[in-house]
Amino acid sequence: MSFDTAYSEFMVEHQKMRRGESLRRLQQGHGYAEKLFLEHVWWPAFGHFDGVHPEYEVYDFKDGTRYLDFCHTSGTPQASN
Repeated sequence: MSFDTAYSEFMVEHQKMRRGESLRRLQQGHGYAEKLFLEHVWWPAFGHFDGVHPEYEVYDFKDGTRYLDFCHTSGTPQASN
C-alpha cells in the first residue's frame, strides 16, 4: 500500500471516531508539518500507522485539555516486513 492511500484511510478512520473539539482539531489542525513527519519519518521506519493517534487529547492539572500531534498507544511499534 502506498503512503498516500494509507494516510487517507488513517485520517478518515480517525475522523469517524472523533467528536467535538477533538474532531475540529483533527480536521483543521492536522496539517502540512504533521503529514511530512508521517511521510518522511514514521512511514519509512514502520510502514503502517497502527497504534498512532493524531491530535491525541490529554488532560493536565493546570489548563485542562491539551492535544498532542501524535501519540502511539499500542506498545513498541514494529516495522512492517
